[in-house]
Amino acid sequence: MTLKTIVRAVTPRTRWQAALVSAIVVGSLTAGVSYASTPDSSGVIHACYNNKSGALKVMDTAKTPQCPKGTTSLVWNQTGPPGPVASCAGIPHIGIDLNGCDLEGANLNGDNLTDANFGNADLTDAVLSNAALTGTNLGGTTLTGVQSVT
Repeated sequence: MTLKTIVRAVTPRTRWQAALVSAIVVGSLTAGVSYASTPDSSGVIHACYNNKSGALKVMDTAKTPQCPKGTTSLVWNQTGPPGPVASCAGIPHIGIDLNGCDLEGANLNGDNLTDANFGNADLTDAVLSNAALTGTNLGGTTLTGVQSVT
């Protein structure tokens, strides 16, 4: 059987046949895409890392529950766990530009803010105890309720 014979055999001859073939192809593709469960129901993404080539392949664990031999399983979630609460206390911020920033309630206790720019920033209820403010620009800064500027 030649290629020409095969092409003639599978080529739709009427509009109805063409519409039917198109519907089958689109339906198959749609079903395949909607059936895939990556990430899984608990929001976890699974992948297999090929130890030899370095290729990373995202896996649908509903279809393939395990990585093949010669690969390493990797998992991660979409959102990730919350990070630790940041504290700026005691960290030098020499010359930092915080012009116009909202720093309401910020704890800058003991920070070195020498030559920092707080122009037009909102420092309402911020804590600046023991902060070094030499040369700091506070022009236009909201300082309502600022605690212990020394």
